[in-house]
Amino acid sequence: MVSAVLSPAPAPQAFSGLDLPQVYIGYDPRETAAVHVLAESIQARASVPVRIAQVRLSQLKAVFRRPHNPLQSTAFSFSRFLVPWLNGYSGWALFIDADMLCLADIAELWALRDERAAVQVVKHDHTCTAGQKFQGMPQTPYPRKNWSSVMLFNCARCRQLTPELVSTASGLHLHQFQWLEDGEIGSLPPEWNVLVGVQPIPERPRILHYTLGGPWFDDCRTMPESEQWWLGLDALMAPLSAGHART
Repeated sequence: MVSAVLSPAPAPQAFSGLDLPQVYIGYDPRETAAVHVLAESIQARASVPVRIAQVRLSQLKAVFRRPHNPLQSTAFSFSRFLVPWLNGYSGWALFIDADMLCLADIAELWALRDERAAVQVVKHDHTCTAGQKFQGMPQTPYPRKNWSSVMLFNCARCRQLTPELVSTASGLHLHQFQWLEDGEIGSLPPEWNVLVGVQPIPERPRILHYTLGGPWFDDCRTMPESEQWWLGLDALMAPLSAGHART
């Protein structure tokens, strides 16, 4: 593997413990490696301490009883909408899919919070065709596709997302944000959710989203921008690799 090169550390800045980023990463057992590489990519580039939690179904059995839907491609397809509840309907929280890599300071995204919005997303105009993507998982077209893969929640304004609603509402109701008025859905710059293999990569992507499948899957090893992810894995494994090299 090639050596990972991280961006220079940002200049120090003052912060409050009440204002630190809270990030929830969707967890799927097939993407454990991706979850940890993503978390490290966030922490390594962050200019402030970042709280990171995982949305694991095994930890939500008491409140989330939704049966598996054959159209869902990940374990967290619906449980992601529990983030405001997990955050006590208080403050702000960022949800991010597991199949991503952060290339910038997450504090920059956190600074984009807009009190006028209940949730902020990258409003992709992504039209796909029905079929399959990674590991034979279904690719389902619908309006507002991928909007819910990065969500900056203003949790107090998302009280309608109760465990009962998230367990029973239709997928389209949740993922198309039908639980909000359109005017409550704020925007994020497109660089914070770049769809790899779907759209051109901008000059300075902030978050790469391997929505069609990442190189941690055997059938996606040649996905565009795979080298970036391998660099992220190298950075995560560097201490262990160095230890092996010494023995």
